[in-house]
Amino acid sequence: MEKEVSKIIRETTKILEALMQQNNLIMHIMLEFQLYREWLSDQVCPRLHVPPPSFNPPPHIPEFPQLENDPSSDASNPIVSI
Repeated sequence: MEKEVSKIIRETTKILEALMQQNNLIMHIMLEFQLYREWLSDQVCPRLHVPPPSFNPPPHIPEFPQLENDPSSDASNPIVSI
């Protein structure tokens, strides 16, 4: 039973790390798209004499919970703080 719990904890940590990486990628894509829209509105549209695209604010994305180690437990047992 103890081996199973240890395995589940390791796998859960890997899943949370993968979710954090995925969240970082999504944030990067959103910022890249926002830069593209600004460039399009500020540089391309005036030169082509076309109206810029309407403003579309990005949705609010809450901060992703970070892994932290509880000092009272061993280092292999991470805790997610919200």
